[in-house]
Amino acid sequence: KSMFKRQTSSNIKLISKRTYAIALAIPFISLFVETKASKVFSAENQLVVQNIHTENFQSTHKFQDNKFNLNFDHILISEENKQKDKKDITKEKRVLISEIVIEGLENHPDKDRLEVIAYDAMLIRPGSKVTSEEVKKDLDRIYSSGWFSGARIESLDSPLGVKLLIKVDPNPILNKIKILPIGIKLSTTKLNEIFNDDYGKTLNLNTLQIRIKEIKDWYNSNGYSLARIFGPSRVTNDGIVELKVQEGYVSGIEIVFIDEDGNTEDKKGKLIKGKTRKWVIERELSTKAGDIFNRSKLESDIKRLYSTSLFNDVKVTLKPVINEPGNIILLLGITEQRTGSLTGGLGYSGAQ
Repeated sequence: KSMFKRQTSSNIKLISKRTYAIALAIPFISLFVETKASKVFSAENQLVVQNIHTENFQSTHKFQDNKFNLNFDHILISEENKQKDKKDITKEKRVLISEIVIEGLENHPDKDRLEVIAYDAMLIRPGSKVTSEEVKKDLDRIYSSGWFSGARIESLDSPLGVKLLIKVDPNPILNKIKILPIGIKLSTTKLNEIFNDDYGKTLNLNTLQIRIKEIKDWYNSNGYSLARIFGPSRVTNDGIVELKVQEGYVSGIEIVFIDEDGNTEDKKGKLIKGKTRKWVIERELSTKAGDIFNRSKLESDIKRLYSTSLFNDVKVTLKPVINEPGNIILLLGITEQRTGSLTGGLGYSGAQ
């Protein structure tokens, strides 16, 4: 079995000007800590990952008097400091780490590099005296490196201290990015261009988030400002990463008329009726119900409406569709031209 070990090579000594010294007996702390920033389930040789970042730490502390019978060769403390140090040890529940072993990488093609990455992510070293909280933070650092889908720590008693077993779940070698649903605006060519430098390498979750932002930036630069990218919703053992894209569709278009005071209803509570037929307005719109929302396209539509000289103002509101995440109703608030001046603007509601 392949292991990555770091051991203590020398004893730790502290000697004051006085010659008094005592041997410390440090209670043993059995640590079991687990962290997974995404929940992971195994099914049919596949790793299914939920994107929500969660942390689950479990610590079991077992205190047994004189579990470590340390002699003067291990720790010497001066008489004037012994009371203070005893209080610190009791308060922080520190244990001496004698060895660190990285496990879980035995069959991974990138084993050697990932062993070093996991070890270097930690601040704890053999010879350190640590608390359970410091162990939790190191476990977080291992996950935050992006190379592992999960990590957990177990501890074993040894003659020289506590042996930490770091059991990691490495990400697979990235072979393919799968986007759902099929038939989205983003082409396979563009997708592969974004991930070209990552194929054939161990998947890094931090790098993956950068690539997801690049996909989002592509949608924005092409006018699809409602597009959202979610994932990874699934990562298989053979390196297929599944992402989901919500492009944002126009479910319908509604037109209302607004008077110069900004009202949509008259004094009797009835909707204000415009002089312009709605089909005249719809004729100027290239944006249709069922289209993927495109801001650039809509801005051109609004310019065409102004160019008719029929309207003083056009207000745009994007209304979310209930039970249809990402889809909107396009609401146009029209103020008809009366003074002969041409003013107006394009605004969006804060709902999107």
